[in-house]
Amino acid sequence: MNKQLKDYPKLIKGIPEPKGYHKLLLMRIKQLEQDRERLLKACQMAHRKHTYGDDSVGWDELSEELAQALWDVMGTEGYRKWQDEYNDENE
Repeated sequence: MNKQLKDYPKLIKGIPEPKGYHKLLLMRIKQLEQDRERLLKACQMAHRKHTYGDDSVGWDELSEELAQALWDVMGTEGYRKWQDEYNDENE
């Protein structure tokens, strides 16, 4: 999580919590940071398996981790659409 966001309460002593648009922006920043962490974890796992042949990472486990990361970031509808487009192109 972004240090500034985590320290927000300390930085604004006496200033009211953000509302409306600012609160939405902070929530979106937090979601983007979570998405980044999720994708980073999946990419690191793929790199370890592909580059180093890390046997502690199974192919099924890697496939599941990558799919879940994509699903989390793209959302159900986006992931299914992407999957359908890929399947259509490769039939």
